Amino acid sequence: MGTDAAPDPRSDLPTPRVLRRRWLPSLIWLVPVTAVVIGASLVVNAWRTAGPRVTISFQTAQGLEVGKTLVKYRNVTIGHVTAISLSSEHNRVLVSGDLLRSAKDLLTADARFWVVRPRIGIGWASGLETLISGSYIAVEAGEAQARQTEFVGLENPPPSTHGLLGKSVMLHAKDVGSLALDAPVYFRHFEVGHLIDRELEAGGQGARVVVFIDAPYDRLVTRATRFWNASGIDLTLGADGMKLRTQSLASVLAGGVAFETAPTAQDVGQVPSGAEFTLFDDQAAAMAPPDGEPRYVHMRFAQSLRGLSVGAPVDFVGVNIGQVFSVDLDYDAEHESFPVIVTALIYPRRMGKAYEVLEQSGTATNEDKMARLVGRLVARGLRAQPRTGNLLTGQLYIALDFIPGARPARFAVDHSRDRPASGCGSRRPRRGSPAIANRRTAGGGCSLQFPAHDAGNGRPRVGRRCSVA
Repeated sequence: MGTDAAPDPRSDLPTPRVLRRRWLPSLIWLVPVTAVVIGASLVVNAWRTAGPRVTISFQTAQGLEVGKTLVKYRNVTIGHVTAISLSSEHNRVLVSGDLLRSAKDLLTADARFWVVRPRIGIGWASGLETLISGSYIAVEAGEAQARQTEFVGLENPPPSTHGLLGKSVMLHAKDVGSLALDAPVYFRHFEVGHLIDRELEAGGQGARVVVFIDAPYDRLVTRATRFWNASGIDLTLGADGMKLRTQSLASVLAGGVAFETAPTAQDVGQVPSGAEFTLFDDQAAAMAPPDGEPRYVHMRFAQSLRGLSVGAPVDFVGVNIGQVFSVDLDYDAEHESFPVIVTALIYPRRMGKAYEVLEQSGTATNEDKMARLVGRLVARGLRAQPRTGNLLTGQLYIALDFIPGARPARFAVDHSRDRPASGCGSRRPRRGSPAIANRRTAGGGCSLQFPAHDAGNGRPRVGRRCSVA
């Protein structure tokens, strides 16, 4: 019997439908994509802000590190150090740094660079913040129009007055004493400024001090202002007792400068920033009237002048009119002796009212009239005499005074212009010969000689002469 074929059970199964899924990126790919975007933005930003590369020469690279040391302008970071190397002569250090594009205008020809590191002195300190943050290179822009990228760095911070209201004043002195940087400046014991710079002048003959007077006190500085060194303690012993003067404890430790207006000055006009003044040793010298043009006086003594030193006073009838400039030995071949030549500086203006009277009569400005006046004074007994000024130390001073009963001395005027290098030369007036000096001062004026008085017997000693120029 025939049988039908069994149906295929697979025919009843549904036909599968193939679905194609769309590919979606995994979230893990967001990390590298984000990194690429950030990196690209940093590159673009670095390219847009990249500025010039500057090279600075220093004596040493102390405190500087590549990649860590920053370059700052007014405490704002404008770059960093990228390389440190030695110069070709191996005597300098070349520091390279990349600056921001916004700092390119700071690279003027007179711009200054220096390393800010801790510096501590007596009464002052700077750069203490670098003890934690580390040293950095500071820059100060100049005013020049030219631009450059190579500079010689300063080893010490320059005087900084940027952003400060006031004026700077330059003071000239023979010696600055204990004045230190940032020393205070006083006006009537009020602190009104500070010292910003000091250095030797060309040739080393003096010193230059720059002080900055803060506003509004800068208006107190006029043409009649006098500055003096207020360092340490001023101790004086006079007829009215002992006086102790000092501006403050800071001025005792670190020094200080004080100023006031001269009481006798008439010109009190304002001065510009950078005006120059003289820095006197003390207040008495600063407030004294102007000395005027000095005259040299040459005195010849036959006795020992132990105790007479340079700077000793020269008095005229008790009034200080000068000081000893030098003390030298001379040789007298005729008597085979060694007289002492004392050269002094005499300031006629210190005679006060007497000089004014002489000036009004024309005597002070006319050489012939002055010579005749001095001749009359010598005839009346004007003599030079070393006297004891201090019983404790034995210091001497020179007194020009009238000696009653002094032997008359002949006087003559020498109008020559020749001036030996030192002393009165080997020429000495003989006994009975006219007393004629052999040199004059560069400023003019007559020259004369008269006997120096012996304090022991009240008579002039032979061979002792005094030359007044």
